[in-house]
Amino acid sequence: MKHATNSPLEEKGSSKLFEYGFIILLLIVIMILYFNQQVLINDKSRIIMLVYTIIYILIGITAFILIKSQSIKELKIEKVFIICIIPLGIIYTLLFPQGIVPDEWTHMYFVDSLASQITGKEVNTKVTMRTVDVQLYNMQIQNPNSDYYTYIFDNIIDFTSNNEYTNINIDSVSLTSLFAYFPSVIGTIISRIFGFGAVMTVYFARLCNFAFYFSITYQAIKKLPFGKLLLLAITMLPMTCHQMFSLSYDAVVNATSFFCISYGLFFIYEAKKIQFSDLILYSICSILVLANKGSAYAFILVIPILAKYFNPNGDLIAKKTKIIIFLILIISILLLNYRSLMNVSSNSGIQAVSGAGIVPWTGTPSYTLSTLLNDIPRTINLFINTFVEKGWWYITTAIGGALGWLSILLPNWIINIWLGVLVLSSMSEKSNNDVFTYEHKLLYFLTSFGIILLVMLAMALAWTPMGYATIEGVQGRYFIPIIFLLFICLQNTKLYLKENMIKIVLALIPIMSVISIYNLIPLVL
Repeated sequence: MKHATNSPLEEKGSSKLFEYGFIILLLIVIMILYFNQQVLINDKSRIIMLVYTIIYILIGITAFILIKSQSIKELKIEKVFIICIIPLGIIYTLLFPQGIVPDEWTHMYFVDSLASQITGKEVNTKVTMRTVDVQLYNMQIQNPNSDYYTYIFDNIIDFTSNNEYTNINIDSVSLTSLFAYFPSVIGTIISRIFGFGAVMTVYFARLCNFAFYFSITYQAIKKLPFGKLLLLAITMLPMTCHQMFSLSYDAVVNATSFFCISYGLFFIYEAKKIQFSDLILYSICSILVLANKGSAYAFILVIPILAKYFNPNGDLIAKKTKIIIFLILIISILLLNYRSLMNVSSNSGIQAVSGAGIVPWTGTPSYTLSTLLNDIPRTINLFINTFVEKGWWYITTAIGGALGWLSILLPNWIINIWLGVLVLSSMSEKSNNDVFTYEHKLLYFLTSFGIILLVMLAMALAWTPMGYATIEGVQGRYFIPIIFLLFICLQNTKLYLKENMIKIVLALIPIMSVISIYNLIPLVL
């Protein structure tokens, strides 16, 4: 006697029923979170409550689209990125309005000065802004409060007929900074043409910055030959998210660094698929990497070159030749960074100082390159002490433990889970040691470590008073561009995730984003 079996039609119906049931359950959970947290901000203004509601609507829509598209089931990492990153960008730019992101007031006058120079409005070699923009700039708030949020949200959609321009007492920004700010500058120029108000102008400039970040990072994830889940996790870290939809040039730096790493690995491991357009895009992003942050991330660009000679299964080449090639490349990078390391009066990405050899926050002399080179043991001790004393701080601030001006603190347990997600994501694939060799892993680790040391050296010269036992001013967000290179070295042939575990981690990433936002809301709104 044959047992009855379910027909494909019945199985499909059952699957649909489960899908809709899961969606309903998820939406109920989101509603519970919404009403549970609403009590904490009930005394806020109507506009803040509206923004709060919009945030939860975006979360609900994103969850619905993720489930309906079955992106998690199909493991299309780039699709998950598209679905998640747009609402995340909107949410974070609402939670962190202008000025709340680190150094954004400085980024604002940089963008305005560059836009004014391009359109012929800059006069007297001083930063020139519209009068309405100066009024916003003069607020200079760093810590969020209800009155400021209410003012910003009330003026998100605002137009002005006031086209008067005025100077502020800051020297004009060098046009070379355009490499870091060009998306925001384009947005500002368009905003002025259409008469957007001050708040609306900044948000539109932020939008242009985010559009660049989104498009470049999407291409990076799409082209990456392996480690896509790891890069997705990095792009959704709280620290990465609160920078990507802001005026900060970190959005440009992070995106182009992700791109150059991804395409560098693509050139190494999938060389037969390279097209001329890939080389053009890589060249453009390489220029942006070289032009920003004092060229600190230039080491990333040597990966496609050096990887060939670190592969024992590749072309045979004498050890002496390997060493010579390696030294030539390293010396070239150090020479490239020589100017930013020696000229501490330049206002570069890493070095924001006022006066040669003077630390702005103490008014005392900083370390100098000659001092560090003349006493190597003391210099080594300085770096070791910094790693011991501040290593965990770097990790925490890279993930997002201290957002805004390092005053918006997420709970430690959230940071620990995000760290676990990064570790699990790095081991989501079984390593192919015949291709991704141990020599390559060593190369990527040394590349990352070299960038970390270079960033620390720059801050020792720019931000650390002479005689201090540790280097001051280094933040974990400076290392976001090289997190991938550090963690991908954990990929191996023994410990790696099975398919079901990969799905769980992939689902955990957007869940952790929601948990992070849930904990941020009462801290900022």
